[in-house]
Amino acid sequence: MEKEAMGGHVMLPLENLSLDVPNGEIVLGHDKDMSTLQDDVFHEVKPIIRSALDGHNVCILAFGQTGTGNTYTMEGTNDNLGVVPRAIQELFSHASQDSSSTYSFSISMLEVYMGSLRDLLAPRQHLFRSTECNTTCNLSILATKSGAVEVEGLTDVAMLDIKKANQWYCRGQRSRSTSWTNVNDVSSRSHCLTRITIKRSGGVTEEVSKLWLVDLGGSERLLKTGASGLTMDEGKAINLSLSALGDVIAALRRKRSHVPYRNSKLTQILSDSLGGCSKVLMVVHISPSKDDVGETICSLGFAKRARLIESCRELSEDLKMLKQKRLSKLDKEICDTEHELKDLDAEIRSAKFSLEERKKVSPSVCQALCDEKGSPRSSLVVGHIDATHSPQATENAKIRVSHGSVPHFMSPTECS
Repeated sequence: MEKEAMGGHVMLPLENLSLDVPNGEIVLGHDKDMSTLQDDVFHEVKPIIRSALDGHNVCILAFGQTGTGNTYTMEGTNDNLGVVPRAIQELFSHASQDSSSTYSFSISMLEVYMGSLRDLLAPRQHLFRSTECNTTCNLSILATKSGAVEVEGLTDVAMLDIKKANQWYCRGQRSRSTSWTNVNDVSSRSHCLTRITIKRSGGVTEEVSKLWLVDLGGSERLLKTGASGLTMDEGKAINLSLSALGDVIAALRRKRSHVPYRNSKLTQILSDSLGGCSKVLMVVHISPSKDDVGETICSLGFAKRARLIESCRELSEDLKMLKQKRLSKLDKEICDTEHELKDLDAEIRSAKFSLEERKKVSPSVCQALCDEKGSPRSSLVVGHIDATHSPQATENAKIRVSHGSVPHFMSPTECS
């Protein structure tokens, strides 16, 4: 455990995209007060735990080269508690202070070992590594219609108090696969995932969220670890799953439509807590040794890609209702405006058609108006005079018509 405690902690919260080295330096071995370091680490972790209590899926990952302190950060010791024991304390502390809601917690622990899932809280556990798959490996990953991910057959134990919770967590720790390498006396040979399910009631509906506390197996280089046989195969499996996690992070950063969660059991389990509206925090561990500069650069590059991911912000129920109302109102206004535009367009077309028709009939209308009034040479004038004037005037009119431009043979005679 001493070698695993060596190294520095580089905090890369995905929320504020900051790079923070606690106390401004890299901690070497036990020369520095490790309790202060654990306090600083949890100070960065604490806000995101509150998000889990508010209903968000949260994932906290410890990542780094093997031997740089991943497990120490998550588990700690009896004197210097790690992130997981402190997170359990924080959950119960907040639940006791919040009188408006009722909380219930349950814990599950599993490890991704050689591409298989092992239940660390199963009633019968083998405290040694075995190449044969036992009953604890018969776990399948299921996805619900809502997109949530569940592990079928995984032991889920209710946490009634802090004492019971710590007992179950210590039991899972003892069941984890470890081995010796040239880099680490007690090297984790798997990814350890601790899931705390939070159920919050007090409103109209019950909210369920998940808090994942993940101790990732350290990335390994065969030349440095000197592993062989089964230990070498375990290192290869760890590196493959870390590579799959890197592919998922790259897809999320580039906002691709397809994210390859199913390429690894590790990413498949965490799929509903890595993307979407979940919140993720990664604690990156680096080695202070000059011989590990290459691994350090790779670890920091991995963290840099991870912190560029932009997760969506989930709105509260009240804001969702208000947003829906405003959208409905805007949709109605848009629909009414479209109908008004259609009516105006129809009126404009009708007006244009009427104008064209009037232009076409205007010559005939003028001729009709002239015919209705009567021209000086029109026979209508004669008739009109006959009906309205005296016989003398009529006679004079006849004379004027007879001496007009009408030919003589067309003039009226006594017989006609």
